[in-house]
Amino acid sequence: MRTLNRRDAMIHLGLGTAGLLWAPNGKAAAPQRGRLALNRLTDLAEELRRVPRNVALQVAARAIRAGADYQTLLGAAFMAGVHDVRPRSVGGKLHCVMMVESAFQLAATASDQQACLAALWSIDDFKNSQQRDHDEGEWVLSKRPDVRFDSEPKARRAFLAAMDAWDAEQADRALVGLLPFHDRDSFFELLWPYAARCYVDLGHKIIFCTQVERVIRRLDWRHAEPALRSLINGLLYLSDSITDSELEAFERSRQLASGLPDGWLNGREDPAASAALLAELRASDSASAQKLVVGAFKAGIGPATVWDGLRLYASELFHRRPTAAARRHGPVHGVTEVNAFAYAWRTSRNDATRRLMILQAAAWLPFMRRDLIRFFGDLEGAGLDALGNEKCTAASIGNIFEQPSPASARILIDRQPEAAPAFLEQMRRHLTERAFQSHQYKYAAAIQEEAALVHPSWASRILAPAITYLPTPRDAQSKVLERSLHALQQAGVV
Repeated sequence: MRTLNRRDAMIHLGLGTAGLLWAPNGKAAAPQRGRLALNRLTDLAEELRRVPRNVALQVAARAIRAGADYQTLLGAAFMAGVHDVRPRSVGGKLHCVMMVESAFQLAATASDQQACLAALWSIDDFKNSQQRDHDEGEWVLSKRPDVRFDSEPKARRAFLAAMDAWDAEQADRALVGLLPFHDRDSFFELLWPYAARCYVDLGHKIIFCTQVERVIRRLDWRHAEPALRSLINGLLYLSDSITDSELEAFERSRQLASGLPDGWLNGREDPAASAALLAELRASDSASAQKLVVGAFKAGIGPATVWDGLRLYASELFHRRPTAAARRHGPVHGVTEVNAFAYAWRTSRNDATRRLMILQAAAWLPFMRRDLIRFFGDLEGAGLDALGNEKCTAASIGNIFEQPSPASARILIDRQPEAAPAFLEQMRRHLTERAFQSHQYKYAAAIQEEAALVHPSWASRILAPAITYLPTPRDAQSKVLERSLHALQQAGVV
């Protein structure tokens, strides 16, 4: 096979053109988009765990040549991560697990070629995290305990008692005995409140829980146990840095939840009320933010409008992040946490849990503001509702990422609604070529989803702030892209 330079490989992969992956028989082919090939997934995950980082992409490329699709690659990266990367603390290295669902979401709306590169990025990220974890002391998921209960009530009581006692060992044992009595939906109904009960590690627990739940949706439930054992371990991590106010927020949410009116899901939806809620949230502490949500529902405002107010405030905190934090990952977490809480809210069928999720989402945003200021300095600039009101030149969709300006992006997307899909397409392309941290995948997937959920009049305020954080053509192409193209070339895929 002739040697391909980077430009040739990029063309064959469709980065910048409409090229396709080349199959071993020389005919153009694209990765399949279907059900996860579970018979391949487990074996591939085990091989990825064993091989050195400089070999992992070659293993993945050979799997692609043999017919593996991007879903199988991402599923294998996820399964390898839950076995080999410790879930404490809930953050840091664990992002190789927590960003897999984000890669799935972005890949589902990307070109086949971008989906392939996102999967290879995830595999490389797992190997990086595995090595970092090994450097801090070897860890692997412990041997599965052999536990059986003769009834679901007994198993559930044992599990909930261990979770309430923060007893990871007993919770692990009870989990294994409980799972045969449950499917995914019924089990996560038990779990959502525990994912929301504390803000440890900048609130990553709710993110971890939702990311695992969403990947498990793509897997057979019979393959979920290892991921759930890792998740439970992480949810029971309690850092010394947690404050009384963070713990009190959960108890306060449970008390306030009963105060929501009976018809709280049937209120009126009004974008102007979202803006009013945003303005009130700016000066609120955690307790005040929770009371604002209760007050909005009592005033007859509907849940979509309340969620939009929370989405806007999370996006504003990101938009107003200090200059020192411009491309740091810390400020993304308000957005990704609200995204996670809103997903749990949509997924749960338990009214008490749904009340808890929206109240905790409100409670955590002031903690995020506090931590942004503590770590990086005072918030900067005007509020999100003023974005684009200043005099600025509206960009074209062709050059919007060339000279990144949130104000210009907001004006463009508002004036040309068809620009939003093109914005997202460019975002995904630059991400697969130039991403330099897993948070970029997590944040990009969150804003892609949130922009579709928020009222159309606010979508530009969710998307536009991203332009000064996510990769642009001014960033160098990533080393992972270079290694991925080299591995695909060696495997005869390009």
